[in-house]
Amino acid sequence: MACKLTRWTTPALALLLLGAACRTTAPAAPQTDYCSKSPGVVDEAIVLRGGNVNAKSLEEGGDVDQAGYMTDLSVNCSGLFPAKDDAANRAKYKEGIPNATYGVTSAKKICQAGGYIATTPYEGHRYHCTVWHVKPATAASLFTQY
Repeated sequence: MACKLTRWTTPALALLLLGAACRTTAPAAPQTDYCSKSPGVVDEAIVLRGGNVNAKSLEEGGDVDQAGYMTDLSVNCSGLFPAKDDAANRAKYKEGIPNATYGVTSAKKICQAGGYIATTPYEGHRYHCTVWHVKPATAASLFTQY
């Protein structure tokens, strides 16, 4: 259908015609928002966990359900703000983590592994988040240790 506006077309009708009838349809983009079910977190968010990040420390640092999935692992993350894994962002989002060593990953990697992450800030810990529904060994493999 071609868009043809006449002098009798009202402004509202013109917007409707231009917005619907004249729009070209783009092909659907592939799924790229892996964290769409994770409240307040974008794929590109940086995620930090204090200490030596390995399967044993993750099991001990949070609860694990009967199926072996973590239910409440504490981490820090940039939430809705995309952040590269660089020294400046690691320093910024490490706020509140007392450990000298820590691990870093992305929210996307956690979500691709089947996990979820949500922002759960509290007083003195504005970057606090909670990770769940990922097994400790899987999660540990996603982190780069610093």
